[in-house]
Amino acid sequence: MPGSLLRILLVLLGAFVVIVFVVWAVQERLVFLPPPVPPQQGRGATRVDFSSTDGQPLFGFFVPGADSQVGREQVPPVPHRIIIHFHGNGDLASSWIDWGQEVARRTGYSVFLAEYRGYGGLPGRPSYDGVMRDARATMGFLQERYGVRPNDIVLYGHSLGTGVATQLAAEQGARAVLLEAPITSIVDAGRRSFVAPLSFVIRWISRIHFAPVDHVRNIQSPVWIVCGDVDQVAPASMSKSVFAAALNPGEFLLVEGAQHNDVADCGGEEYWEWLSRALGEEPH
Repeated sequence: MPGSLLRILLVLLGAFVVIVFVVWAVQERLVFLPPPVPPQQGRGATRVDFSSTDGQPLFGFFVPGADSQVGREQVPPVPHRIIIHFHGNGDLASSWIDWGQEVARRTGYSVFLAEYRGYGGLPGRPSYDGVMRDARATMGFLQERYGVRPNDIVLYGHSLGTGVATQLAAEQGARAVLLEAPITSIVDAGRRSFVAPLSFVIRWISRIHFAPVDHVRNIQSPVWIVCGDVDQVAPASMSKSVFAAALNPGEFLLVEGAQHNDVADCGGEEYWEWLSRALGEEPH
């Protein structure tokens, strides 16, 4: 092999190694993208503050359902049924308050919109371990404070939040698991963001292990999935793969014309009827 060609190959190999190292080192910053916090967040819901198991301050927004006295002074302040919502990597809990209010109005369920460390003005830097610690702390806090059991709790995840919801359900159980625009895994999502050959090494360097397609195999409760047919972030094929892998599949809904962040808006009554069936409720 000519010396000049060998030098070129060595330079290219060195550049590749450097790029792989950089991606390995900053992967949390590539995955977790907290957006700016609006001047006012939480209008229409009750902010509830608590802490994760490592002392990290946390909060969530509580939207009381028809059978709940949470946020009022009457006794007992106990929700009978509750949905914990986990948002995606570039979102905020406060962005889902309108959705939570509509869920509460239609189903009677209370809704807790969980926030992660590093999001919504919280200190800390989000990471896979940190976000899962926060999710476990959220579920534990709600059970301790309000006396709800896992069988009273529905876990709802959107986008990256589907990784949080499915792993938590596999670990602790839930009444049902509802997934909107799920990824199959963070590795698969990462591969879509990089060209070969870097896309092939993502599996080996990833420290972020969200993988709904694996977790749903170990979830005893029913798994319901909704997605858009023109989603360019988490294609419908990912949702279909997750649903096919579910140990206890519920119902799959494909919303025509919906992208990654407008499933409920595009789905309209079809979406709300799907959600009501998932909760075991007749739509109001």
